[in-house]
Amino acid sequence: MSFTKKKRLLYLVLWMAVLSLIYWGLGNTSLAMPTVFSFGVLCFLLSVLYVLVGGGIRPILEEDRRREEKVHQKYLKDKGVLHPVKRRDKYRRFRVKTEEEPKKEDAPLPPRPNPLKIPEEKRVLFSQLLLVLVIPFYLIFFIDWLIVTIFF
Repeated sequence: MSFTKKKRLLYLVLWMAVLSLIYWGLGNTSLAMPTVFSFGVLCFLLSVLYVLVGGGIRPILEEDRRREEKVHQKYLKDKGVLHPVKRRDKYRRFRVKTEEEPKKEDAPLPPRPNPLKIPEEKRVLFSQLLLVLVIPFYLIFFIDWLIVTIFF
């Protein structure tokens, strides 16, 4: 099953709408507090399950750090390129040659831990599915916190 970005966004919006209707629909009833607690427990369980399926926090942080470093290096490289119209060395006789440091090959990331023994081809799908399931809980709690903070 392919879980494209468009499908993820569609499912995310639909899941958010369903959870929002449940959460704010039961807001001023006697079921308000059990709803809040059950949403909190579901949010916690889905978050822990996402971390377990993904292999823990350290691989996620390492991957993000490498991605940020790669983007930063690309930014610095693009920043150093002169604009074609505004050549600074147009009237200079000599150019100062800068030494380029040799590129080192990135070591491959160690395999992620798999405490739930999920096959590798299904891990990506499960992690994306869990992320789509858990994000609306955080958004609902954040919006509810904003409403309570600003208006009450």
